[in-house]
Amino acid sequence: MIRPPLRRLLWVALAAAWLTAFISTHIPAERVPTLPASDKLLHMATYAGLALIYWLTLAAHPVRGLRRVGLVIASLLAYAVFDEITQPLVNRYASLADGLADAAGAVIAVTLCEVGAWVRRRRAPGA
Repeated sequence: MIRPPLRRLLWVALAAAWLTAFISTHIPAERVPTLPASDKLLHMATYAGLALIYWLTLAAHPVRGLRRVGLVIASLLAYAVFDEITQPLVNRYASLADGLADAAGAVIAVTLCEVGAWVRRRRAPGA
């Protein structure tokens, strides 16, 4: 079982990652630096990272299976919608394609985490 200090650290890491994601997507358009990667790839990577940290945080608690998957995916999809509809407030554009990239990143990360957890359980002694 994961000890409470590590659980708290995971929650802090999740909050920091989520805050960083919010700030980076709400920088006014005229101040956004040019990045060497595709915008959609950045969206996917950001949401995959958020999903990974969120999944690990929930895995440190007795949240398992479809409940864990549902919480991570639903939360991140809801946040992706919020993120896109609030970007026009800082002279940026809401984009369905960005939202789909966000969803893809979250779904890919959660799928990989769940498959990894399943493999780990299958290899555990007495499985």
